[in-house]
Amino acid sequence: MKITTKLTLLLTATLGLSVASARADTFDFSYQFGDGLLVTGSLDGTTNGIFVENVSNVSVFFNGTPLPGSSIVTGSYDGSSFVDGPAIVSFDALNNNFLFRSSDFDAGFYLVNAAAFLSDTATAYAFTDDLFLVSSEDTNARIGWSLKASTVPDGGTTFLLLSLTMIILARMHFTIGTPAPQRIRATAL
Repeated sequence: MKITTKLTLLLTATLGLSVASARADTFDFSYQFGDGLLVTGSLDGTTNGIFVENVSNVSVFFNGTPLPGSSIVTGSYDGSSFVDGPAIVSFDALNNNFLFRSSDFDAGFYLVNAAAFLSDTATAYAFTDDLFLVSSEDTNARIGWSLKASTVPDGGTTFLLLSLTMIILARMHFTIGTPAPQRIRATAL
């Protein structure tokens, strides 16, 4: 096999691996309030231990109805008030500190960890100015929280699989097209 062909195959495989490892995952979340309200949604981010970092593309639904407003803004509780910025999202409810709200602050959902409110439980709250929902609050938020990785394949994984397939096919082509080495038999005199 020519060195340029080997280099091309190696670069393709490397690019596939780097695209796959640099991607963000999609996560589905839900919170079931004690009064029956179900908050669901999804977000993109990168797993780091028990946390999801670089949260973006957040969607929120109250009992299946999309959060009103044109876009979702993320934020967290700084000890005295909610501020826009990075959300702290965790698989463990007691480590969460996030606010997902509509851009005009008409509605939102927050799950704040115990340390933020100086208590031993997390607090969840859903609010809206619209008539379709009454505000809900839970102080033992650990019970209702769920965050799971979504199972939708992404383009990076698909690219990686295609790259590996191309490498295998190329190796098969060059192996099949190469004549087998001739063995010389030694004969006794």
